[in-house]
Amino acid sequence: MSLCSPQLTSVLSPVAFVFGGCGSNVFALESILKENSSLGPFITFIQFIFVACQSLPSNITFTYDRKVTQKDGEVKLETHSSWIPRLKKRKVPITRWLVQVALYFTVSTLNNWAFGFHIPVALHIIFRSGGLAISMLTNYMFNNKRYTPIQIVSVFLVSIGIVLATFSAPPRSPRASSPSSLGKVDSPSAAGLSLSAAWQAFDPQYLQGIGILTLALFIGAFLGIWQEKTFKLHGRDCWQESLFYSHFLSLPLFAPLLPSLPATCRELNASPPLQLSLSPFVPTSAMAFLVDTFDKGEKGALTFWSPDQIFNILKYIGVDLLIELPLPRVWAWVGVNVLTQAVCVGGVNRLTSKVSNLTLSLILTVRKAFSLLLSVWWFQGFENLSWGMILGGSFVMVGTGLYSAA
Repeated sequence: MSLCSPQLTSVLSPVAFVFGGCGSNVFALESILKENSSLGPFITFIQFIFVACQSLPSNITFTYDRKVTQKDGEVKLETHSSWIPRLKKRKVPITRWLVQVALYFTVSTLNNWAFGFHIPVALHIIFRSGGLAISMLTNYMFNNKRYTPIQIVSVFLVSIGIVLATFSAPPRSPRASSPSSLGKVDSPSAAGLSLSAAWQAFDPQYLQGIGILTLALFIGAFLGIWQEKTFKLHGRDCWQESLFYSHFLSLPLFAPLLPSLPATCRELNASPPLQLSLSPFVPTSAMAFLVDTFDKGEKGALTFWSPDQIFNILKYIGVDLLIELPLPRVWAWVGVNVLTQAVCVGGVNRLTSKVSNLTLSLILTVRKAFSLLLSVWWFQGFENLSWGMILGGSFVMVGTGLYSAA
C-alpha cells in the first residue's frame, strides 16, 4: 500500500484523531480533577450534549418521501425537499439503541464517578485495560467462544499488571473532593492513598472507587458484546447512527443532575482565572531539568526546584512567563476536555468502519500507553513513578498487544 494511497490516508486520519484527541483529553481531564475530583458526572453530561449536537447533522435530512398513486394505480415514492429538518430513517431499531444507551451511559458515568473516590488518572487508564480479561470471560460464558493459549497468557499478564499497578498507584492529592469545596485542600488522610496504604488505613473511598471501576469493566464487556451483535445484524456503516443515538438518548438520564448544575456552575465561575505560560510548552517536571542549579538536600539527595521557585527566578531576571485571562481556569479545561472528547470518540467510531477489531484493539492499546505516559510525565514526573506502576503498566500493554496480535 502506497504512503499516499487513499486507503492508507483514510485510516491515518482517524488514527490521528484517536491519538491527538484521546491523549489531549486525558491531559485536560486530569487538570480538571486537580481542581475538583467530583466533577466527573458534570463532565460526562457536558460531553454527551456536545457529542450529540456534533453528530446530529449526519443524522438529519432535508428531504422526505411521499407516496404518489400513478394513473395505472401503481404507488410510487417521490422524494421532496423540505425546509424542516427530519431525522434520517434508522438502520437499527430504536429498541436496540435503547439497550445500548443504558449500558453506555452506565459505563461512562461509573468511570467518571470513580474519580471522586481518589483514583489516580494513571491507575484509571491501566485499570480500564482490564476490560480485555473481563471481555474474554463474558464471551466464554455467554457467547461460547474459545481462545488460544497465547490469548490466555496475554490476559493473565494484563490481570497481573492491573494488580501491581493498583497496589503501587502513587497518591493523588485533589484540591477538593466535593463540588462545595472548590479550592479547599482535604486532609492528608483523604488526599488519595495507594491501595496498599488503603488496606492499612482502610480508606473506604479508595476501595469504593476500585469497586466502581470493576463494575464498569463488567458492564462494558456486555456493552461490547451487544455492539458486536448490532454491527453483525445491521452492518458497520451505521457507526454515525450509533454515535448520535448513544449520546442523544442518554440525555434524559442526566435529569437527577440538573438541580445541582447552578451550584456547580457557580463553583466553576469562582475558580482562579486562566493563566497562560509564554515559556516553552513543557511541564514543570521537565522544566526542572532545564535549571542548571539544584538544591542539595540531606545525604546528597537532589531536590528539584518547585514551579514557584522557577517562575520567581525568571521573573526576577525580567522574564515574565505568565499572562492572565478573564476566564475561570476550570471552565477553560472543561472546554478543552469536551472538544478533545468529541475528536476522540469520532476517531474511534470512524476506525470501527475501516479496520478489523484486532487492529482497532491494537491501536487503542498503543493509545492507552501514550495517555498513561502523558499523564505521568506531566503531572507527576517520571522520578516519582513507582516501579510497581512501571512494571504493572508494562504487563498491561504487553499483554494487550499480545492479545491483539494473536
